[in-house]
Amino acid sequence: MGLGFCALLMAAAGGVAADQRLENGGFEDGSANWAGVSFSTSSDCPARSGDAAGGLVVDADEGLAQAQQTINGVIAAGAYTIEGYALLLDGTASLRVALVWQDAGGEQLNQTTRVLTPSASYARFSLTEPAAPPNARRLLVRLSATSDGDAVICLDGLSLEGPPPATSTPVATATATRTPTATATLTPTATSVPVAVATNTPIPPAGTSTPGLTPTAIVVATPSLRFVNGGFEDDVTGWQKYGGELDTVTAPRRNGSRAGALTSATTSTKWAYQVVAIDPDRAYELAGYLQADGGVGAAYLRISWYESADGSGSALATDDSTSRISGGGSGFTYLTTGPRTPPPGSRSARVRVMLAPAGAAAATIYMDDVSFGVATLVAAPPPASTVAAPDEVIEAAAPAIAPVAATSIPTAAASASRTPTPFAQVASSIQAGTPLPRPAAFLDSATATESGAGGFDVFSAIGLAIGSALAIVGFGGALFYQRWRGT
Repeated sequence: MGLGFCALLMAAAGGVAADQRLENGGFEDGSANWAGVSFSTSSDCPARSGDAAGGLVVDADEGLAQAQQTINGVIAAGAYTIEGYALLLDGTASLRVALVWQDAGGEQLNQTTRVLTPSASYARFSLTEPAAPPNARRLLVRLSATSDGDAVICLDGLSLEGPPPATSTPVATATATRTPTATATLTPTATSVPVAVATNTPIPPAGTSTPGLTPTAIVVATPSLRFVNGGFEDDVTGWQKYGGELDTVTAPRRNGSRAGALTSATTSTKWAYQVVAIDPDRAYELAGYLQADGGVGAAYLRISWYESADGSGSALATDDSTSRISGGGSGFTYLTTGPRTPPPGSRSARVRVMLAPAGAAAATIYMDDVSFGVATLVAAPPPASTVAAPDEVIEAAAPAIAPVAATSIPTAAASASRTPTPFAQVASSIQAGTPLPRPAAFLDSATATESGAGGFDVFSAIGLAIGSALAIVGFGGALFYQRWRGT
């Protein structure tokens, strides 16, 4: 009877295990608890129930609108089901519903998706993930609308059913205290639910109300994910698409067991992309291998930089790969953007693989080994022609020394060899009224000037000054002498 009672308790626990895990699924509180790209609760969407509804408003230039809610502490094993109602208000668009699982570090573990085509009236949809990954610590509920033109998809009555946190299931403990035999039976069952959660949220005493036991919906930007699954070995996990159809193929492929394939059936440009958080102070590079069939006009890579944390809004700038490929080639071709520096203020990037079809016929590009990450900027060395050899620098820096003219020294020598004018001759000249003789240096300089050979130099000027001073002194002395004699 004890075992039967335990089984009955376990069945009862399973019957009440499903909890409502989504906050504000009817948008009665506006956009609270939701993050989005081109998502609005002030659109013209009619409410199915209550007074409000959410709207995914697709712009033809961007081609994407998205609403997302992130729930932390998703740790209990079991099935999770999202359901709600969607209506196509304007244009033509597809609705993609996704449950994305992450570990504690933000690494994507698994993604379950379903693509729907809404109608002109509200219709119910649902998506179930039978088993959450064992080490999942975060669940992203994501609804995306894509269109080649302007479109609006309305949402209302969204809910997420899933098991409650492991810390809120004390039924096993109560059963164990009732029947000791059942304790051994129930212990393995209790361990099947990841008990590691207890380290995240301590179990409070009985009767204590702790808000931490109820998982709270917290808005987390999409680019908390790193760039993942560049080789498409995990199907299309981590990737989204704008237009066309995104899938994986086993051939052609460059590496591993799969490659990605993006197919177009219209004339508009399509792309596969991921949204990634970036550091504006570092450089990044997007690279990968592409192959295009005959219907492809051009295929290339593109990085779009955004100021927002989730890749929403208008792009600040875009950087394309340095080359493109067109249809008709054989084999994979390596493309890269090279190292690119984000514009100041950038917080996220959309990394895209672009497909521009040649026409409306079917066109497919295949992609493999795509990578995006931090790159190193290497400064280019200056051209060799601008760097002179050491000998050339020294030779150019040493000016030639002009030889001293041989005729500049003999003039002074000739002046020195002349016989000085005696004092008596100076006195007699003064008495006779004849001009005093000029110094030889002055005569030599004056002669050189008249003949065009040059002018005064420093030594000539000094000699002239000394000679003039001596002449004045001599003249004054002679007058004094004559007067003295006369007296």
